[in-house]
This record gives sequence, C-alpha cells and structure tokens, in this order.
Amino acid sequence: MMKACVTILLCIVVGTSARYPCPPECECGELGPHGIACGGEDMTHFPKNIPPNAVYLDVEGTKITTIPKGVFNKLHHLIGLILDQNQISTIEPGAFQGLTNMSLLSLSTNPGLSLTKVDPLILKDIQNLTRFLAQNNKLITIPTKFFSENKNLREVDLQNAGLLELQPGCFSNLKNLFIVDLSKNQIDKIGANVFTGSSNFQTLLLSNSQVKSIEPRAFETQEEMLFLMIDHNMLVSVRSALLGLKNLLTLALNDNKIVSLNEDDFKDLVMLNSLDLSNNELMDTGNALANLRSLGSLNLNNNRLTKLSFQGMPLLTDISVSNNLLQSIPERLDVITHARILDISNNPIQSLPGGRFASLNSLLKLDISNISVIQDGGLAPDALTGLHSLVELRVENNELNKVPSQALSAVKQIQILSLSHNKIETLDENDFVSVSNVSNLQLANNMLAKVPEKALRPFTNLTQLDLSGNPLVHISDWSFGNSTTLSSLRLSNAKLSVIDPAAFHDLKGVHSIDVTNNNLTWLPGDLLKYDRAFPFYLYADQGNPWYCDCQMKPFSEAVNVPGQSVITNIHCSGPEKYKGQNLGDIPLANLTCDCEHQEAPSVDTSGSDNSTAVGQPAKLRCKVGGCPTAHLFWTTPRGFVISPHLTEYTGYDVQDDGTLVIMATVAEDAGNYTCTAANYLGKAEQSHKLKLDIIET
Repeated sequence: MMKACVTILLCIVVGTSARYPCPPECECGELGPHGIACGGEDMTHFPKNIPPNAVYLDVEGTKITTIPKGVFNKLHHLIGLILDQNQISTIEPGAFQGLTNMSLLSLSTNPGLSLTKVDPLILKDIQNLTRFLAQNNKLITIPTKFFSENKNLREVDLQNAGLLELQPGCFSNLKNLFIVDLSKNQIDKIGANVFTGSSNFQTLLLSNSQVKSIEPRAFETQEEMLFLMIDHNMLVSVRSALLGLKNLLTLALNDNKIVSLNEDDFKDLVMLNSLDLSNNELMDTGNALANLRSLGSLNLNNNRLTKLSFQGMPLLTDISVSNNLLQSIPERLDVITHARILDISNNPIQSLPGGRFASLNSLLKLDISNISVIQDGGLAPDALTGLHSLVELRVENNELNKVPSQALSAVKQIQILSLSHNKIETLDENDFVSVSNVSNLQLANNMLAKVPEKALRPFTNLTQLDLSGNPLVHISDWSFGNSTTLSSLRLSNAKLSVIDPAAFHDLKGVHSIDVTNNNLTWLPGDLLKYDRAFPFYLYADQGNPWYCDCQMKPFSEAVNVPGQSVITNIHCSGPEKYKGQNLGDIPLANLTCDCEHQEAPSVDTSGSDNSTAVGQPAKLRCKVGGCPTAHLFWTTPRGFVISPHLTEYTGYDVQDDGTLVIMATVAEDAGNYTCTAANYLGKAEQSHKLKLDIIET
C-alpha cells in the first residue's frame, strides 16, 4: 500500500512539473521538484517562460545588468530568489511585483549595484521577506525606508557590501528583525536612530567596518540584543553608546583604539557574560568594570594597563591580561574564587609573593610566561601554593636555567606543563618527581643537549613530549627509556645529525615522531623495526638534507614493504641523480656508495692541545676514517654536544675537518672531551683530556 502511495505522489509531482516546459537556458529540478537554476556567461537577460509553479529560482554567473519591472510577476509560488554573481546595476521600480510569498532574496556579488540609484521602496512588493542577503557589493548606503514594508524581516546580511553609511531609520521598527551582519564595510558612524524600534534584535555584527564613533544611546531600544560585535574598528571611546542593552551577553570591542573607559560606559550591561577589550590602548579601566557582576570572560590582552582590580566581578572564570604593563599581580584575587583560567603572561611584574594565588583553588590553567620577577630570580618555591585544581601551567620565556622543581611540588596534579623558550641546559632525575601525572610536557626551545632519559622516568602518563628547537645533535640508544605511554614526540628544528638504531625502541605506543628541519642525511634500518597495531607517522621530509645512497638502503628496505605500518615521505637532496625523488621510488639496488670497502668509522684525536691557560684558545683535533663519510660531533665537560656549524654555543666552533676550537677557555672547560663519529655501519668515539692552567697576576 505504501509503495502505491509513493508512486502516486511521484506521478503527481512529475506530472505537475511536466505541464510547463523548462526554459532552454535553465535546468529544472536541480533545486528540488520546483527549483530552477539558470546561468551562463552568455546570458544577458532573464529567461522567459519560467514555470509559474517555480518555488526556487537561482540565476547566477551571468551578464545580466538589469532587473526589469514585472519580470517575476507570474511567479506567485516563488519562495527563494537567488541573483548572485551577476552584473546587476539597475533594479527598475516594480521589479519584484507578484512575489507575494517570497521569503529569501539574495543579491550578493553584484559589484555594480548601488542603492543610491535604486527606488527606496524597491522591496515593498515582497511582504513576506524574511532574509535579505547582499554581501560583496558596493551598495554605498541603506536608504531610510528601504526595509520599511518588510515587517517580517528576520535576517539581513550585508557583509562586505561596500557600505559607507547607514541612513537614519534604515533598520527602524522591524519588530521581527533577529540578526544583522554589517561587518567588513566602511561605515564611519553609527547614528542614534538607525535601529530605533527594532525591539527583538538579538545579534549585530559590525566587525571590520571602520567605525570611528557611535552616537549616545544608539542601541537603547534594543533591550533584547544578546550579541554585539564592534571589534576591529577605530573607536577611541564608547561613551553612552551601550546604554539600554540590559540583556546583552557578549560584547566584542577588541582591536579598536580605545584609550580610556568612563565609569558609566557599561553600567546597563547587567547580564554581560563575555567582554573582549583586547588590542586597544587602555592604560586604566578605572571603575568601568566594577559592576559587571555577571561577567564570566574578560580579555584585556595587549593594552597598556599598569594595574587592575577584579572588584565587582565575582563570577569571572576566564581572565586574560597578557601583554600589558602590570607591575604587580592584579588586585583582589580573593574576589574571583570561581576563576578557571588566568593569563598574566608578558608583563613586567616585579613581585610574586608566596601564596599569592592561594585563593584560586578552582583555577585550572595559569600562564605566567615572560614575567620579570621570574626572569630575575626564578620561580619561588612557594609561588604556586594553593593551586590544588591546576591542570595546565605555562612558564615560558622566563630565562630559567633549570626546572623549578620545588615550586612544582605544590601542583602535583597538573597534566600540562610548558617550560618552552627558556635556557634549561640539563634535566635532573628528580626534576619531575612531584608532577609524575603530566601527560603533555613541552620543553621546546631550551638549551638541552641530550635527551634526559632519567628525568623522564617518573612520568606514568606522558603522551606528548616536545623537545623541538633544542641543540640536540645526537639521540642515543634507548634515550626514552620506558616511556610506553608516549604517543607524540617532537624533535623538529633540533640540529639532529645522528639517531642511533635503538633510539626509539620501547616506544610501543608512539603514533608520530617529528624530526623535520634537522641535519639528518640518513636513518638506521632498525630505527622503527618492530610491529605496531596502528599506523605510525614519521615526519621527516621537510628541512633535512637526505642523501639517498647506501646509508639509506636499510631504512628504505625496512619501511617500504607492503603492509608495513610506518608512513613517511622522504625526498632526496642528493646525490644529484636522485635529487627531488622519493626514497621509496628508488630501487634498493641503486642505493649505493662510492666506497671501495665500506666500514664503520674510526676516530683519532692525536695532535690535540693537552693544556692551555684560562682565557686562551684551545684546539682539539679529531680525524675520522671509514666509508661512507661519518657524521662527527664533540661532547664537552660542560655537557655541550657540538657538531659542525652549530651556533648555539658561542665561543665554540667545530671546523669542517672535525677540529673543535675553543675561542677563550674558562675554568669549566677543563676535563674530558669526546669526539664521536657515526655512519650506518657503526659508531666510534675517543676522549681527550684538556688541562687548564690558571695564570696568576
């Protein structure tokens, strides 16, 4: 029975459509049973004999310049009319006659269309219009009575419409108006009478519109407005402009030129939940924020604030005051006991007393990166006391030369710890004992010369480790110990030239390793040689001078086999005949070296200086034998690992022949130096002791 009903319904629909032939320039049924799509670069006029039962008509991408009077007057069933991407510049009076049921009109991307040349009441025949779209035009203005007959209008989208002004009353008395998008225009001023009487208005977007001023009480009748976006404009103040917005939830004023706030600027915003004032020129907020008792999110990043109080904002949960001129921690932290996120990074804060955050026992994220007091003296042992709920801690760009392990003991529960962009040279095996639950550890852009296997042992849930940007020349066997939970390892931009065959062994759970932008020319065949139940991504192609010769043959053989789980994409930098080719496309038999006898390297440090005076230079020589040519690096008594052309350690240089030159020795330079060389067949090393004589004056 149901099949019979469906068949009858289809016959009715098809039969109804079949009564009217489809114009040759159009395709009927493309937008549904009664939808018609017309277009083409050769079309200069609207098609004739459009079926009168059409519900949707889409005419796009034509050379039509004019909408004539009465061209749609037989289309009484039309609901949607789309006239985008044409060359319409003229709309004759009466052009929309007969469209009594239409709810959608789109005139977007008709760059020749200006409303200065159009009858202000051109839309009067579309009584049921609910959506008007005219993005990407050059409309110049919205006439005063343009929408006056469209009482059902709910949405107006004039984004990037070339507007230079809004005439008084152009959006007045539209009781059903819900959202207006005026972003990306050049509207210099918002007058007081533009939106008068549109009482159900909920969203206004004015972003990127070159607005310099808003008249007092411009939105006073929009008591139901919830979202107001005036960001990325040229406002210097908002004096009395926001009065009456008693239900506003979100206000974006970021990226303007606001210098100061008046005490009454936000006095009516009793329901405001989110306020963004970032990227302005505020030096002081005064008492303007003191009565925002519903405020949950406050963004004051990138201003010139020298002080700040949270008095009167008891519901704040998300606070960002980064990149200001704060000399001290903001006042009244005891008021914001519900705070979840606090970002005070990049401020010249001079003091961080112990227990200063003790009242923030609900805080989940704290960012104290680039703080003057930490840069001057490190993070005090009791600085984080009381942060019992903290999940994420960021202490970046603070010139730390060691992990602040004592301070970390107060936040044992954290899961994300970032110490990136500091000057940490070594890691101790006890550095992370108190924060063993960390799952994401970021140590990028420090001065670590070795992978700290002992320091990683305390972690039981570590899944992400970022060591990128460190001067890591060599990753030795079993460097990551038993980090079986690790899923992502970043070693990019790290000066790597040698990775030992078992360096990543026991990382059974790792899904990706990033070694891009290093000095790698080859990889060991056994590097990734163990079974996985999931695909493994080795990001290695970008920024490495891969040399596709015999040294890459074992690796290519290991990863380029059917069914293997390693996914990588390595392109050769040399030899010249393979430059730019994918390693996997080169037959294994062609991966050869020009060696009469291939052998592991040998190392000879004879001829090195045995002693020198403090302050004087020293040269330690390292002659390397073997074929193919091996990578060479030196390990110093201070723990530095230095390879040719490494610039992180000033005063040291490894020359092309392997000689380590110390420009001017210091007392810490005394001790054993080890020269190591490695190729794909093996590794050799030899130590040499340097003695330093102190010259008495």
